Amino acid sequence: MTPDLYYGGQNHKDRGLPLLFGTLKDTELAVDWLSVTFPDVTVNPVRECLLDLSLGEAPRGGKGMHGWRFAEVYSSGCQLHYSRKGDDLAWLQVNGGACGVLGPDNLRRLAHVAGHGGKCSRIDIRLDFRGEDLSLVQLIIEACQAGHLRSVKRFEPHKSTSSDLEVLGDGVTLGSRSSARFVRVYDKGLETGTLPRGQWIRFEVELKDWAAHEAFCALFDPTAPDQFRSRALARILAAVDFRVGPRDVEPSRLPRPGWWEQIVSGVDLARPPVPSSPPDLDRWAEALCVQYGSLIH
Repeated sequence: MTPDLYYGGQNHKDRGLPLLFGTLKDTELAVDWLSVTFPDVTVNPVRECLLDLSLGEAPRGGKGMHGWRFAEVYSSGCQLHYSRKGDDLAWLQVNGGACGVLGPDNLRRLAHVAGHGGKCSRIDIRLDFRGEDLSLVQLIIEACQAGHLRSVKRFEPHKSTSSDLEVLGDGVTLGSRSSARFVRVYDKGLETGTLPRGQWIRFEVELKDWAAHEAFCALFDPTAPDQFRSRALARILAAVDFRVGPRDVEPSRLPRPGWWEQIVSGVDLARPPVPSSPPDLDRWAEALCVQYGSLIH
């Protein structure tokens, strides 16, 4: 894979780039889901940010989910839940649609406000491939069936059809939904009904627990905004691996399939270490500084 396609250089939209999994014309990398819990003393700064991003439009109130008593749903699609019996936390959920509405700059701004004393419990990162005759889904299924899948053990192909057997969806999941990393690869064009087979493939990783919080801190690091793309690529493409050879041989000593080598070439795939969660007292101290710091100075 040429770094130009991943890092915003020449994208070959006109003629396409011939690769082993099809003719690639463009790629797009973005956060597609964000879920953060944070001390409820910072609800007001988060609410003010959400209102500003909604151009002052008041949210729709309602009953919260998962034990939270109240919820506010904003025009962007963001949801703020608060006041849960037994704890002093609030919960921000930004689904895929809301991520698209906000865009990367506003999402970064919102993550920065909620991140003070907060902990990310889920973040989804997507990598979209657009082109012609993209066979990535089938290649992954064949590699899994041949025993080339590494890093995770479970895989499950998915295909949905209409009553007249027209293919409406085509994809594969890698790993367990309950694990810290769960990968979905599917034909987004078929799913949405907007493009024929093989023109829009989505490679998406769902990170939870410690993996989600580590990625959240890395992707929305205010000191390194220019590192988003490289850090996001490292976390989405390191979630799985494919190697050709016996399973009892160290994977690093085995070659990758050519099509997978083209995708990961030039990307730092080192998995980040398991982070240590900040103590609750430290999280509260940071949140209190955000909420009341201006009153002290």
